[in-house]
Amino acid sequence: MPNSDMKKNAVIIATWPKQQDDPFFDVLKKGGLDVLSMPLIEIRTLHFSLPRSISEYQWIVFTSKNGIRSFLKNHNFDVNNKIAVIGRSTADVLRGSGVEPHFVGSGQSGKYFASELEAVIPSQTKVLMVLGNLAPDLIKNYLANTRVVDRVDAYETSCPEHVDPGIQSRVKKGDYTLIAVSSPSIVGNLVQLIDAREASSLRVVSIGQATTAAAKELNIEPVTTAAHQSYRGLARAVLNYIEKNQMI
Repeated sequence: MPNSDMKKNAVIIATWPKQQDDPFFDVLKKGGLDVLSMPLIEIRTLHFSLPRSISEYQWIVFTSKNGIRSFLKNHNFDVNNKIAVIGRSTADVLRGSGVEPHFVGSGQSGKYFASELEAVIPSQTKVLMVLGNLAPDLIKNYLANTRVVDRVDAYETSCPEHVDPGIQSRVKKGDYTLIAVSSPSIVGNLVQLIDAREASSLRVVSIGQATTAAAKELNIEPVTTAAHQSYRGLARAVLNYIEKNQMI
């Protein structure tokens, strides 16, 4: 763990809307670090219709906590549905609604989750993917060769109209230790806050490979990428990086 001086001086900035019992904030607090919240994304539930009756789907797949929350505002599960979630934190949200997932992925990348699902979901199965509007069709395309896979966009993300000016000023001045980013869209919105020519100077910690790839396309080289694609994994990546580099 970081020493007391490092804990006292570190300035960590989180860039997504903080939820109740957010594991990123909780893990860092237990590690002796405080976090500044500067959401660079807004989540809005979309009203949507299902391509077919809910009872026809043998599997429903969620890749995010927001997908679960938004889905349950529109629909209820059927007894015929089995539910797969990408990782532990997503499973916790589902359990919070009183539903136990049938499969919990390792919480790694979307590509790895697709391979996990291929081993779990039988061929000729009807599958519903519940995603955000900006999510790629990577998993859907991976499974669709031997399964019937439908997609619904349960929520949309957008750039907020207001960003905390004090924290934004810190970013522009470089007056922070690390910025934690959790999606490609957040990375894009982060670059909009500053002069794009300064993007390469940002000290970013990424939640996963897709976010890291998006950062690199915008001339940002993340200082580290979480080993496990989750907010808990992202927090551990922050702690490990600070300890390894003796950042004060």
